Amino acid sequence: MHIAAPGVGPEDGFSNYGLFGPVTPGVPRPRWGDYSAAVPWGTAVWLGAEYIGQSCTFSQYKATNFTCGSTRTALATWDTRISAVSAP
Repeated sequence: MHIAAPGVGPEDGFSNYGLFGPVTPGVPRPRWGDYSAAVPWGTAVWLGAEYIGQSCTFSQYKATNFTCGSTRTALATWDTRISAVSAP
């Protein structure tokens, strides 16, 4: 396993809350992996995956119109990272 980079803040996207209709009835869960991809190219595999690239307090979240200073949307906390992994 290779960790491209650790996330920065807590996972608090909208799909964790029952109000938005969890996939499994009664069990809210994050939707990590829905938009991940991997493509072989030459001697590398290029990966696109989600990660949490920002962190702010609830007070900062409210004070910046629910965007943590324009680093997230109001209902989602993830960014996309593109990485390449190649054999040594």
